[in-house]
Parts: sequence; structure tokens; C-alpha cells
Amino acid sequence: NQPVEAGTVLVEIDPRDYQVAVDKAKAELADAESAAIAAQSNVPITATTSESGISTAQSALDQARSAIETASKEVDAAKARVTAAQSRLREVEANATRARRDVERLKGLLAKDEVSQQQYDAAVAAADAQTAATDTAKAQIAEAEAALRMSESRQVMVKAGESSARAGLRNAQTGPEQVTAMRARASSAAARVEQAKAVLAQAELNL
Repeated sequence: NQPVEAGTVLVEIDPRDYQVAVDKAKAELADAESAAIAAQSNVPITATTSESGISTAQSALDQARSAIETASKEVDAAKARVTAAQSRLREVEANATRARRDVERLKGLLAKDEVSQQQYDAAVAAADAQTAATDTAKAQIAEAEAALRMSESRQVMVKAGESSARAGLRNAQTGPEQVTAMRARASSAAARVEQAKAVLAQAELNL
């Protein structure tokens, strides 16, 4: 029952709870804005990386396919060299067989003095030459077969590289999806900023 004049303080409300709410809302807004900036800046980076990745992967796949074609040609050429060397060996062996038979035939004739020593020596020399040619042909076959094995090994390695390049391209082609996901995250982060602003405004109003 006491008189009260205008402007007289009747009650003081403790503002600390409301101030804490404002401070918390400000911190959450700052965090949301920072996340939004980071998310937005990642969009062009991801887009550029995606485009570059696809281009690089496609180039690697093209190179791998070219390498496969080259390796296949090398294998075919190596097989042809093996075939040619084998054919040459058969021919030389046939000549060597004939030369040995000539030597045996002339040996009997030499004993009967029906051929000269010079003819016999020439036949022996020819047989020796054919034997040497046979050894050379065998060495050429071995060399050609070794080259073929190397070419086939390279071909296997190149095909493995092509498979890896193909997988790399498939992975790079997911880039646009990653860009879309990054844009969605940026939009979500922007929405959280607006939400944080609204929470801060309410907290300030309460304060």
C-alpha cells in the first residue's frame, strides 16, 4: 500500500541466462558461417578437379589402348620371326643332311680313286658349312622365341595397365556426382547460417 512514482524500479530481472543464450547463438552463427564459406569454396575446386581428372584419365586410357595395339603388333612380328627362323632351320637341316650323304658317298668313291681328294674335301667343307648354318639357325630360333616371350610379357603388362586406366576413368567420371554433392552441402551450410541467424535474433529478443 505504498505510493509508486513513474520510473521507480520495482523488479530487476537477472539477464545472465539470456546473455548466455545470445553468446551461444552468436558462436553457433559464426561456426555456421565458417562452414558455409568452406563448403562454398570447395564447389569450384571440386568441379575443376573433376574436369581435370576425367581429361587425365581419358588420356591415360587412350595411351594404354595405343600401347596395347603396339604390343599386339610386336607379338605378331615376333611370331612371324619365329616362324621364319623355324622354316630356315628346316631348310638348312635338309641341306646339311644332303651334304653329309654326299660326303659318305664320296668317301667310298675316294677309296676307289673314282673322285679326287679335292672333290671329297670340297664336299666335307660344304657339309661343315651346312652344320654351322644349322647351329646358326637354331640360335636364331632361340633368339626369336626369347623376343616373342618378352613381347608377350609386355602385352600382358600393357593390358593390365589398360584395365587400371579404365578403372581410373570410371572413378574420375564420378566427379560430377561429387560436385553435385558438394553443392548440396554448400546449400545445406547456407541454410544452417540462416537458421543460426534466426536463433540469434530470438535470443537477442529474449534478452
